[in-house]
Amino acid sequence: MSEIHDAGIPACPNCGQADRVAAVPAVYLSGRDLLRVAVPARGDTLAHTEVRQATTALSQALAPVPSAPQGRGCLGGLGVLTLFGSLAAAAFAAIAPSPSEGAIPVGFPDAGTSVFPDLSWLWWVAGVGAVVSLALFGTLAARSRARRAHLAGRAQAEAVWSRGWYCARCGTAHFRPAPDVPQGSLSLGEFRRIVWEAGGYGDLVAKYPTV
Repeated sequence: MSEIHDAGIPACPNCGQADRVAAVPAVYLSGRDLLRVAVPARGDTLAHTEVRQATTALSQALAPVPSAPQGRGCLGGLGVLTLFGSLAAAAFAAIAPSPSEGAIPVGFPDAGTSVFPDLSWLWWVAGVGAVVSLALFGTLAARSRARRAHLAGRAQAEAVWSRGWYCARCGTAHFRPAPDVPQGSLSLGEFRRIVWEAGGYGDLVAKYPTV
């Protein structure tokens, strides 16, 4: 046991042993792997092989930062399409003759009344589309800000995270004694809170509970 301590591995504060203690980054990476999955043919899709990320629950619990916000491309594309549809509806409603004008297109016999339908409802379509597109762009902007904050705090979070140790016997984490980190055994939830608060993600700890 003395050889293990001499190697620089701090013993677990709970059990006092170091034989099953490993650095948190090593435990985290050992629980992540890429798997090749054979996908059978279905409909018009040919049989193929996909590469998927497999992550253990322990690795997820020891993640240095929360998952980055996703879906920016989908939101942006949907926002552009909605805005385009809104503008098209408004343009068509603006140039379409009103039935009250009694307008009859060239080449149509004079039936005494306009053959143009009432397209004033397109203004409602344009208004709703504009509101939806603004909401989508607002959500996209919020996610972009969250992503920038996520990237900005990652270095600080990883600086604390990389100093952690995990005891497989007790299922707890701990730090080497230092004045700027808590002493004693920590549950995985407590360890996550300390790491994520260092990166500015403390408000997300409750959203991503450890197993």
